[in-house]
Amino acid sequence: MRQGILRKDGFWFGVRGAVALLASSMLVSAAFCEAPALPWHLREWTLRQIVRMEVFGAKPWGNTILAEFHAAPPLLAADGRDVRVVDEKGRPVRYQWVNEEGEVETDPFGKGKRPLLHLELTDPEVTTYAIYFGNPDAPAETHTWEKIALALMLETRMCPEGAVPKTWGEMTKLLARSNFSYGEGRRRQINDSENPYGPDERFISIYNGMLNCPAKGEYGFATDSDDASFLLIDGMPVIQWAGGHPPSGKFDHYATIKLTAAPHRIQYYLVQAGGGALAKAGWRLPGATEFETIPEEAFIRENPTRVMAMEHRDSPLNAFFTAHVEGALQFGSAGLVFTTVRFEDLSRSSVSKVTAWEWNLGDGRISRERNPSHVYRGAKRYEIALKCIDELGYESTWKRRLSLDTERVTRADIAMELTAEQVFALPNEPIRAGIKFRNTSNTPLETTLVTEIRISPTSVLKTDREELALQPGRWLAREASAGQNGEVFFDTGDIAFHLEYRGESVASRRIVVCRAADPGPALHVAQGKLLNDEDAAVVLRLSGRTGERQGLSLVERLKSGESVNIVTVDAALLGSASSNYLTDLAALLKERFPRATVNVSHFDPEDGGSRSDAALCGIVDIGDELAKLKPDLVILPGSLRDVLRFTPTDRFKRMFHARVDRIRARTQTDILLLAQPPTIANPKLAQDYAMRVKEIGMLRGLPVADAFSAFMTASGTTSATGGNDDRPWRQYYRDPDSDAPMYYVAPALQGQRLIAETLLAVILSEKPPK
Repeated sequence: MRQGILRKDGFWFGVRGAVALLASSMLVSAAFCEAPALPWHLREWTLRQIVRMEVFGAKPWGNTILAEFHAAPPLLAADGRDVRVVDEKGRPVRYQWVNEEGEVETDPFGKGKRPLLHLELTDPEVTTYAIYFGNPDAPAETHTWEKIALALMLETRMCPEGAVPKTWGEMTKLLARSNFSYGEGRRRQINDSENPYGPDERFISIYNGMLNCPAKGEYGFATDSDDASFLLIDGMPVIQWAGGHPPSGKFDHYATIKLTAAPHRIQYYLVQAGGGALAKAGWRLPGATEFETIPEEAFIRENPTRVMAMEHRDSPLNAFFTAHVEGALQFGSAGLVFTTVRFEDLSRSSVSKVTAWEWNLGDGRISRERNPSHVYRGAKRYEIALKCIDELGYESTWKRRLSLDTERVTRADIAMELTAEQVFALPNEPIRAGIKFRNTSNTPLETTLVTEIRISPTSVLKTDREELALQPGRWLAREASAGQNGEVFFDTGDIAFHLEYRGESVASRRIVVCRAADPGPALHVAQGKLLNDEDAAVVLRLSGRTGERQGLSLVERLKSGESVNIVTVDAALLGSASSNYLTDLAALLKERFPRATVNVSHFDPEDGGSRSDAALCGIVDIGDELAKLKPDLVILPGSLRDVLRFTPTDRFKRMFHARVDRIRARTQTDILLLAQPPTIANPKLAQDYAMRVKEIGMLRGLPVADAFSAFMTASGTTSATGGNDDRPWRQYYRDPDSDAPMYYVAPALQGQRLIAETLLAVILSEKPPK
């Protein structure tokens, strides 16, 4: 098989604001079918780049052409002295190496520089130019000419006093009346806070220029001004902010317009009627989410060109391509950048037809399309190689290094909200979770939702994948469950949701299911949710049946005359009386065991928390707080707060169960449950909560002091719904020092005493008092 010429040299060159590329193989012949077959005018030069001037409108502008040079040393001299330029008719063309500001450059291939050439335009009918290089013996040349190039021009005129147009029609009439010009000149941007050619009040600014719109699509244009301003594209009014007003400091006056990928004329008018002054124009590129001041480089100065080919004098087949960044998308401020690059094949055989292409896209992907488009993930440099074959069997390979610029990207954020059906799961209950997500960018996103149910980081029970099209600004909801409908039982583990874009996870949330009775993990509460130290949502799996009732070891220590610490997790039931059930219990135990020392204390697990998060915070912290007090017995009452808040009884039962598990996990001490007494307002309601406390006691094998039954039966009342204010059980809430029937929310002195006696009976394994 006959082979084309393959070069081993390497050189750098760049694509403005998007990519920088390193070529490391052969140069090519006339590119694509659009590239003209020019004679080789300079036989001593081995390489040349063909460019074509892009003419928009009736004729080119000025006398200067801008060409980006796509080669670098060692294929030419380090200072570019061997470059020569001729037009399509073979006539020499004056040129200069320049920087991005259009100034003469003596070191065009310095690090980070973009090699650019100015070519002199002498014949408006000529559009194709050949830039020759590859002759190291060629002497340096110096060319100069008086350059005439485009620029963003500003003219300021006198504004008639009091004239502030409110419509574009009024603005055109004002321009016709304003015939005195202060002056005009070039500007870099439409961003001025003064009149550079005259007074700073009562003037009209008129900006005219050409914008290079790099991509086809919907552009946004905006203005911020003091006072009236108008922005036109190709002579058509797009956005206005009429009347007298101060600037807003942001681009909140805007409109959109669909434009082609080409230069477009921009006109901007400001009428400054008095006071401050500001003329600022902004734009938003297709696919972008935010406005920015139109940058300097967007305004066209010289006639632009497009590279058509690179040719080697002796090569029958040459591979060549260009790369065009079509957009860059970043999820979050520090996430991966996904850059879409479109590759354009400019390969051509001078003796036959190119028939096959194979692209190594630099990240392990291969394409055999002629002009592939590819999305790169995050990394800044890739080596791209194109191999092509023609009908006669010639082969050629062109390699380039792709360096992605991430300065200008479209930001996209995925808002995700994850909720569990239950924060506290019963022993054999399936775990159900819901996820909502929203695309906050202005661009639709093709994503994949991956849901994994794992019993350990390496053991996955189930994986589901769903393709999702996320439209801008819309919420989308999905659900997942674990441990139901015949699935393998799911006790603890994760339910993880990953939203993938182009195979990479760009947003994720997970629910961690762990046992409430385990010492770990460390938990905290935020916005009504349990979270671990990784801020993952947590569901606590409640413990199952323990078995036989567990006895209390406290009595033996009391009999031995030891010191014991009794702590109650309560504030509401203690009330505000001078003595309470805790102090009464200490006195009763002291009477029974005079040699013992009985220390009593209490703390409120909800103290200091917000109303919404207090209950959860109390459950998270309850074990650690109790451990600090080193109790020998913990009394855990059913809270009167839950009764008065009308907490659903199922939720109350789960939370009470979780308190038991957390206390057991952190203290390993005896627990005595206390079923709350009836409440003055609704004894039947309190009975429902007391029953839940007794159920937890049976399930966990813990002793229960039933204050509800003690109150209802102590004076002969047997019905929770019967009785008026004179019924005997209500006496336990009545103020004994008041002649009027005044009742407390928490039990009064007699009621506190009865609760203490009920607790004592359970501690001593006696029957409750009558």
